[in-house]
Amino acid sequence: MYRFEPISREKLESLPVEMALPPVRLLCNYAEYCTEVFRGSKFGAYSVLDVQGRAIAWIIANVYNGRIDALPDRMYGLVRPKLPTPLDVDLLYRGLRTFAGGTFRVHLPPAELSGPYVAGDKNKLARYVAHDTFVLRARTEEEAWAKVERVGRQGVKKAEKEGVEVDVSADPMTLIRYLSLNVAKSSRVGSPPFNRSILDRLQKLFGPRLQVALARIGKEAVAAVLFVMDGPYAMLIDNASKPEFWHLNPNNLAVWSAIKTCITQGVTVVDYGFSDKGDEGAARFKTHMGAEKLVTYMTTAN
Repeated sequence: MYRFEPISREKLESLPVEMALPPVRLLCNYAEYCTEVFRGSKFGAYSVLDVQGRAIAWIIANVYNGRIDALPDRMYGLVRPKLPTPLDVDLLYRGLRTFAGGTFRVHLPPAELSGPYVAGDKNKLARYVAHDTFVLRARTEEEAWAKVERVGRQGVKKAEKEGVEVDVSADPMTLIRYLSLNVAKSSRVGSPPFNRSILDRLQKLFGPRLQVALARIGKEAVAAVLFVMDGPYAMLIDNASKPEFWHLNPNNLAVWSAIKTCITQGVTVVDYGFSDKGDEGAARFKTHMGAEKLVTYMTTAN
């Protein structure tokens, strides 16, 4: 059984785990932001120790009334360097159940990014399958473009032909224009919107690493992608657009512009984030735009 020890954010961020994806710093910043969104919760970080007492992973989460919860909305709760030692999901589950009193929910990043997992046999491991996530891996713009499927490339070219232009910026006014699109989208689909205080918090935490690819026709904003970069890793946090302009494919051009920006900044992994099961449209768009589907795992007890 794995053991768990609390660890401070300062010590966690000083550990030599820079090869971990997603990066520790990004997850810690997001966890701090979540403590303000979910009132009453607090930042929690724990070292995962194997039977020899070696730290083989770290859990970054929100803690509420003793419950350890994975970070919400496209964020993984566990991070580990690329070690040859596999992570045993069953040992993680049993150790967490003992440590957390049976109340936890932790997303594991894809094994392709963080090293292999074991949990007895494949049938046993299957019970931990959560969402699919979608990741584009490329080192150059040419390599990324080659991975974009024909339908995705056609969408990018159509948007350009129809006069859609994209501004990529960390400027506060660009973030506010994204926010207006997000609020309209949230109202349309019935989900809670971002608000100005959340966006301000994200900008304070991530600084110029938080950017928006804003697609517009003339001066009118028609689509936007909010994304964050940290070292070789980037995450597309959210996208929003006006349905009346979908026929011009502004989303394709906004996503492609974000990808190009990431690659010029040294990013080699662009995480498109989870897709809910049954949301075939979102999954299809991500694969059209060059992402490969990866399985994620979640270990949980209520």
